[in-house]
Amino acid sequence: MALLPPPPGRLFDLGCGTGWTSAFFAQRGYRVVGQDIAPDMILFAERNRERYAAENLELVVGDYEALSGLEPFDCAVFYDSLHHAADERAALAAVYRALRTGGVLITHEPGSGHSTSAGAIHAMRTYGVTEKDMPPAHIKRLCIEIGYSRFEFVPEPGRVIRYAYGVDTKTQQRKKRSWLRRTLRIAGVLREGSLQRAGVCTVTK
Repeated sequence: MALLPPPPGRLFDLGCGTGWTSAFFAQRGYRVVGQDIAPDMILFAERNRERYAAENLELVVGDYEALSGLEPFDCAVFYDSLHHAADERAALAAVYRALRTGGVLITHEPGSGHSTSAGAIHAMRTYGVTEKDMPPAHIKRLCIEIGYSRFEFVPEPGRVIRYAYGVDTKTQQRKKRSWLRRTLRIAGVLREGSLQRAGVCTVTK
């Protein structure tokens, strides 16, 4: 939340699915528009709007790759949804047009290797959805090409926590590691320059 401009700004929640993120932002005081391409998802989102009494939440069915004619937003969020895009460049460009000057886009997406994971393969085979790798480096390159003015990256917080407690990221089991080794691994995450792993991108128009 600290990465977003303060409420009561206009917030665009793209690919909102069942709308739990939209309702959360609305409860925090933002004036939210939640969008999803699937009408069934918007029906679920409408139920969550009622459930959480999110009166300042508007829900729309639409394609985030083809947005136009919208009142400017102060901020926009792709929470685990940009990697489902058929054309992520078109989606990022559409958001650029929808943001006011100085507006902020936040993305939280899987990094390299996601498309070949068991979960992604199952989703593609079962539901016919698009599952792509969406590393921060790719998002950064596209945003610079589109014209965004600033890019920042925050590593996925869970990795830092796991390393701090000595948890093996593959087995999820805690291992005995010296404080020095754990500190070095955390430092490696924080200074990681390849931008291939999952994390939070903050992009300014």
